[in-house]
Amino acid sequence: VRIEALTTLIESHGDRAIPLLKDIAFDDKRPDEARRAVWLLAQSRRPEARNTVFEVARRGAEPVRLVAIREIGRFDGPTVSAELMQAYSTAGTPRIKRQVVSSLGERADNLSLFRIAKVESDPNVRNLAIVTLGRTGAHDQLRMLYVQTPRDSRAAVLAALFAARDDDELIHIARTERDPVLRARARQQLRILATPKAIQYLNENP
Repeated sequence: VRIEALTTLIESHGDRAIPLLKDIAFDDKRPDEARRAVWLLAQSRRPEARNTVFEVARRGAEPVRLVAIREIGRFDGPTVSAELMQAYSTAGTPRIKRQVVSSLGERADNLSLFRIAKVESDPNVRNLAIVTLGRTGAHDQLRMLYVQTPRDSRAAVLAALFAARDDDELIHIARTERDPVLRARARQQLRILATPKAIQYLNENP
């Protein structure tokens, strides 16, 4: 009831409603209400409301941070990616990091995803960043990552190159990769991709 009442006041009386919603958002004893408060704040274009969502993304309770980070991914503005990276740098769990990666993917922020893929120590988070790069079509970054990432993430790079439809790089890897498993994986991706260039390479190199 309290949140529903504040819904009607956030735009007309934001100076009073937003601080109350902030208190609810940081109340870790009522996570359901906190999540609803964050969602409501994210719908407002008032700077104070958005700044509150940014703050929750950095230091709220985990279930509420996840909502805040997801909503930030839908914001517009030049500082959004920096806010998401701030949430990533203060993340205490892989779950929060994965949500940051998903939000960056919605924004097709290749530079931030590339940075995470290079520095992240958790292989699951790192591989998610790599695969997300593939969905955004980041050919150049993926080509660098195949050489730079730990070997256990190269299969993820191959999957990302497939998603980006980069048949040139997959052919290059199929020709030059010394690891037979990775070489076979590259050829498999080329068979599934089935572009004219991929088919020609496979026919000429059975």
